[in-house]
Amino acid sequence: SLLTFWSVTCAPCIEELPALNALATTWQGPPFQILTVNVDGENAENLDNAKRLLQEEQITLPTFFDKGDQLKNAFQATEYPKHFLISPTKQIVWQAVGAFKWNETQARDQLLKLMERQAPESSGDPAE
Repeated sequence: SLLTFWSVTCAPCIEELPALNALATTWQGPPFQILTVNVDGENAENLDNAKRLLQEEQITLPTFFDKGDQLKNAFQATEYPKHFLISPTKQIVWQAVGAFKWNETQARDQLLKLMERQAPESSGDPAE
């Protein structure tokens, strides 16, 4: 799973959401899920704006509104957007801060490489 923390007050987050959504709808590779966590729960106006943004941009990604900051605190997400790639065994195998062009081949290839590294059977690729 790819877990992305974002805020409506974060311009790179807003720019990135449509690309993340495109990644989810066009992904071809090992099955995985993209989940987003909105951290605007402390501010009702920002929270309303975040919900409106998802509707207007037609973002269909599952979004959790972290009103009590439990996820934010558990993952120590203090900068946004913050991404965590979580393996099927629930291990964080990669994390990064910053917006990515998820709908571009380079980002998809990187994601695929990270996922392949977690596969139970190694391909034995000498390039690794």
